[in-house]
Amino acid sequence: MQCYDQTGIGHVRAGKKVTPGGRLWQAALRAELRPGSVSVNEPQLGEIDARFYQTLEKVVEIRMNADTDLNSTVSSATSDARRISDLLAASGIGAAIMLLALFARTLHEVLSTADKYQAELQHQACYDSLTGFLNRAQLEERSFEKLQRAAWSRAKVFVIFVDLDQFKEVNDLLGHRIGDALLAQTANRLRDVVGAHGLTAPYGGDEFIVVVNTLDDDRLDALLNALMASMVEPDVGEHELFIEASVGVSAYPADGRDADALIRNADAAMYLAKNNGRNQYQFYRPELSDAMVSRLKISTKLRRALKEGALRVLYQPQVDMGSGAVVGAEALLRWKDAELGDVPPSLFISIVEKTGAICAIGEWVLREACRECAEWNRRRAQLLRISVNVSPSQLEHTDLVGLVKDTLRESGLPPDLLELEVTEGALMHNAEHAAKVLARLRALGVWIAIDNFGTAIRVSAI
Repeated sequence: MQCYDQTGIGHVRAGKKVTPGGRLWQAALRAELRPGSVSVNEPQLGEIDARFYQTLEKVVEIRMNADTDLNSTVSSATSDARRISDLLAASGIGAAIMLLALFARTLHEVLSTADKYQAELQHQACYDSLTGFLNRAQLEERSFEKLQRAAWSRAKVFVIFVDLDQFKEVNDLLGHRIGDALLAQTANRLRDVVGAHGLTAPYGGDEFIVVVNTLDDDRLDALLNALMASMVEPDVGEHELFIEASVGVSAYPADGRDADALIRNADAAMYLAKNNGRNQYQFYRPELSDAMVSRLKISTKLRRALKEGALRVLYQPQVDMGSGAVVGAEALLRWKDAELGDVPPSLFISIVEKTGAICAIGEWVLREACRECAEWNRRRAQLLRISVNVSPSQLEHTDLVGLVKDTLRESGLPPDLLELEVTEGALMHNAEHAAKVLARLRALGVWIAIDNFGTAIRVSAI
């Protein structure tokens, strides 16, 4: 059964005891519902104070325990952090030591590599990469030293200029690899001949310089003969090549007192050997310098004449011996210079052949002759044929077939009115290549004539 307490507020179950907490709650409820009904001497208030302090003590206890746990945790964490820090410090020191060791090793390797590289650069600066001989700059420096010693001791120094004959043909026909191998083998042969007597160095593409001293005339002749003989049988791999050399010699102090003059004069003597048939040696003579200067002047002037349109083409009639009728003409290149006058073709053609200008001049002559012939035939009932000389360089080193096609198209000249004349010697340089080019020209309808020592033989097929 339910019943109310003596205040009439709240209720309790019968037979149930009211707890202190319940009494506190009842007092608080009564004070809220009936203000002023609870006095200071109320017994429940003492219980409230006791409960408050008990609760406060519990809170303080819990806080202290929490602080203790926190301090312990912090202390433990600090200890762990310190151990980790010590470990990291130890690891850092070890890593630093390893890094320093690695850096020292790398630095040693870099410095060593820099020394192998510096040495390589120094070697490249002093020696030719293909032959292993002194390069041109070092040759001139060592030659200067030899000349100084010779001037002090009044000894002779000889400069030998070696130029390989037909090397260009070998290089063009068989390729640069074989050409380089031939140069390297030639250098070795020169070294075997010269030995410790002097210096040997490459000077140009197929040129070598040898500098020797303290040789009397007999020993010099023996050296030159041995040098010439060494050039005869250079075999390169599967190719059996027979290369000869043109050699020029100059002497200190008679032919020059510095390396430049001696090399220049030995070069002039070498050209004399070439012009006299090659595969021989010649000594420098003072008149050779005049000839060399003349060649240089002519070459320079001829290039300028071509550029300025100062060259001209004359035409020599070709007559039918039976009827006496003019059936064609041969184009002849002529040059008259304001200073030199009429320069003979025999002089300037050989010069432009050597300098390579013959290809440009030959192209100009072909275009000019075809244009002129086409103009003649527009005004004539009987057509004329034009004959034009083709140089060995044009045949071997230019697109002659393409040039002829373009020229015939531009001029309007029919192919069967053009005759190309080649020398027999031009066919000997590279016979297979020459035959192919001439066959393609013949297929265009162009006539081919072979100049056999001044006699032109016309051929209908190649």
